[in-house]
Amino acid sequence: MFIKAESASYRVTKLCEVLCIKRSSYYAWDRRPESERSKRKQKLTDLVKKEFYDNKRIPGAIKIVKKLSVQEALVSRKLVAKFMKEN
Repeated sequence: MFIKAESASYRVTKLCEVLCIKRSSYYAWDRRPESERSKRKQKLTDLVKKEFYDNKRIPGAIKIVKKLSVQEALVSRKLVAKFMKEN
């Protein structure tokens, strides 16, 4: 992710050199489609954020898990807590 965000202001060649990776590896990674796991994580993160902000930033992980399980988004308390901590 670092390279995509910074590639607008730095040359890919220089970034790859600093990170000790081959340029071809960067381009292979850049062209690779987003994984299902990554898509699911982003979707769940968005749901957790929405529940948190819709409820005036009060609920904890347990309450959010209960609300998400009603919406058929099965997720564990630990995973919700992790998403909350990351964001």
